[in-house]
Amino acid sequence: MSAPLYVFKVTAVTLAATILFGLVVSMNLQDRWEVATVRTIQCKPERLAAVLGDLSTWERWYAAKVDLGNPTKATVEGAPGTVGHALVWTGPKGKASLAFTSVAPGAIVYDYGVVISDGQKGGRGTGSVRYAAAGEGCTVTWTDGGAWDGIVARWFGWFGALQERCKQIQAASLVDLQVYLEEQAKAAPGDGAKAGTPASGEPANAPR
Repeated sequence: MSAPLYVFKVTAVTLAATILFGLVVSMNLQDRWEVATVRTIQCKPERLAAVLGDLSTWERWYAAKVDLGNPTKATVEGAPGTVGHALVWTGPKGKASLAFTSVAPGAIVYDYGVVISDGQKGGRGTGSVRYAAAGEGCTVTWTDGGAWDGIVARWFGWFGALQERCKQIQAASLVDLQVYLEEQAKAAPGDGAKAGTPASGEPANAPR
């Protein structure tokens, strides 16, 4: 067998094996993703429920910073603690929202999504914050998830970059939530401040 023919056959076999491997892996890639972070928050359940249920407080401690161009503005819609209560960001690049789909004792469930200025849908998914009394505080479990649309997205998800970023946001949010609750307790010792009133007295959605 001549050297060129041998090289050609080896290359063809290698390429075929690579394609076959890619197809097999693609068929077994997950079409959905989900991540969760658990932390103990030193706070009474009723106080935690009031803050979690009021999206006007979230910009004080929610670590996901939405950038839709300058300026990006955040507004709160609907009544706190009810289905449809939403935090909406708008800017030159589009619109993003996080809206409650279920509110129950010990759990808040939400949908989130982005619509780009040309009408195309960006990232979207679902999440929940569940909590239960644990000693003098609460065990909080924050979960986010979504679906991978198509093979390319599934391959992207296989590397886990999005999932890791979500876990970082969850962890940072829970740390900042603890700090926010402590600030509120100091501002009104005894019975705590109202959910939507920051310790410093500025509006709840003031820039940090």
